[in-house]
Amino acid sequence: MNQYLKAKQFLYSLIRLPKPPRYHRGVGLRRMEELFLRLKQPCQNAQFIHIAGTSGKGSTAIILQTILAEAGFRTASFTSPHLTTPLERFQINGRLMPPSDFVRLLKKLTPLLNQMSLKSPFGPPSYFEVLWALGLLWFEEQKPDWIVTEAGIGGLLDATNIITPKLAIITEISFDHTALLGRTLSEIALQKAGVIKPNIPTLSAHQNKKVLSLFQKRAAEVGSKLEWHGFNFQTRLIEATSQGSRFVYQDESGKAEFTLSLIGEHQIKNAALAIRASHLLGITNQVIQRALQKVFLPARLEVISQNPTIILDGAHNPAKIRATVKALSLFSYQKLRLILAILQTKDIKNIVRQLPKKIDKVYITQVDSAGHQPANPLFIHQICRQSGLKSEIQLWPELALKQAISESKKEDLILVTGSFYLAGRLREQWWPEESIVGQYSLRLGNSA
Repeated sequence: MNQYLKAKQFLYSLIRLPKPPRYHRGVGLRRMEELFLRLKQPCQNAQFIHIAGTSGKGSTAIILQTILAEAGFRTASFTSPHLTTPLERFQINGRLMPPSDFVRLLKKLTPLLNQMSLKSPFGPPSYFEVLWALGLLWFEEQKPDWIVTEAGIGGLLDATNIITPKLAIITEISFDHTALLGRTLSEIALQKAGVIKPNIPTLSAHQNKKVLSLFQKRAAEVGSKLEWHGFNFQTRLIEATSQGSRFVYQDESGKAEFTLSLIGEHQIKNAALAIRASHLLGITNQVIQRALQKVFLPARLEVISQNPTIILDGAHNPAKIRATVKALSLFSYQKLRLILAILQTKDIKNIVRQLPKKIDKVYITQVDSAGHQPANPLFIHQICRQSGLKSEIQLWPELALKQAISESKKEDLILVTGSFYLAGRLREQWWPEESIVGQYSLRLGNSA
């Protein structure tokens, strides 16, 4: 564990190194391509499924990984960000990268980072590029049948876009990371459309008309067959509960009813993309159904404790908060309390505006996440007051949780949201990093 913690500390230190920014001055993918060549192109012949989008790409990745594993494929996944440990980003059939492999591969990678710091015109690789390189090195050793890869930010210039996948998937597009991707949906969609590759099929979630038109144009230009939710395949909700959802899925092969273990109607959209991808790969509905009932995603409306009900959710943009708030109607409770932290780069006003008015109290806190500046709690407090929400500031997240629990009855509900990093930090109150690293698994956290 000691060696792992030192390696993690070194990895986090890379965030603070000065380097040319990824989206400016012509850097693009050239730094990642240089690193990839220096690594002798690991996983060059692997079968990738590449997932981009604003909301739901991590959920879609894990749903699809679960289906592929249930079908008998050895399936890797690369996702971001992580809740508790960087090892979460690298999985084989739901099992995390062992800490010994993390230490060994990071040591193997370090000489190349040193060389690029000295000689590369683009500077040393970024934190995310190093993580992606670690994943590629590990997957090369593990030799999975499929590698489900979630893009970090955007798509066109994202480090993961050095791959040529067998299938591209684009989840719902909305506003996030606007400083990097653009201020309009069209600008953001243009970045996401970068994962649409020549002669590679693409699946899309239901999109804004302008966004869909842009995707159709890009697909036609490069010869990608584009299918999208609402046209080539459809879903219809049967029932949504605090345990999951039942829905009907339909494509050209016919109709089928599925039960999904994830909470919230929005997860049906993500499941639809995973089901369509699975059908394209020849996986049967029987296999898909078994997998959908097994899917586990921490900090996505995760009920971590009862009496009072405590839910961890990593929603961090207006669209995601809106979906989370809608899902709260599936729960029975008397009073609702919120523990909220938001990063400075997020759309704070619109996030707060999505919150329900019948909140007993908002406990505004902050979280110290590597490389990310928290928003000023006083500013969030002022926005809450302007929106008619009762709020107070408690800078220590664990004390905010303790206070919320002490002021709640067993019939009440406490929602932790606004930041994936906040959800991850407070999740450690139930499942510390040592437990997760020692078990190579997040599933032990499914305590509800």
